[in-house]
Amino acid sequence: MTRVQKIVRNFLENIKGQDVLEAACGCAEFSVCASAYARSVHCIDLTNSRLLDSVAGCPNLTFQIMDAADMFYPSGTFDTAVLYNAVAHLGIALEQVLEECLRVLRSDGVILMISSFKMDKNVIHEDVIPFLERNELIWESGEVSPFLYVKIWKDQ
Repeated sequence: MTRVQKIVRNFLENIKGQDVLEAACGCAEFSVCASAYARSVHCIDLTNSRLLDSVAGCPNLTFQIMDAADMFYPSGTFDTAVLYNAVAHLGIALEQVLEECLRVLRSDGVILMISSFKMDKNVIHEDVIPFLERNELIWESGEVSPFLYVKIWKDQ
């Protein structure tokens, strides 16, 4: 089992039969794996230059070039939004991306922020958790080796 398969299976309750968004998807490795379980998966990034060829073989997976800080999805479109190994790449747009992810979630939706990268883990501790606390969001964090995750509820 690959690392991405392990983490997708760990969060099946938030993926299986759900409408999933992967923001800042990079190669879309998470999206490809999640598409085996989800009702639909939409993955977005600023470019398609890193996209895996296997994306084309997933009938319920849609890739779009889109800025995660300014999505054109309607509010309440997705059950789950995922940021997989992407947090450190967001830079100054991090808070805006989190706000956009919350906006496009349904009222009972969750954000899954998942990373095995040290640089992401630092950003999670230094920037994400203080943002969540300032905004009084409900969240939990944990580890599924080698991953650190933060699960953020829109409403609870």
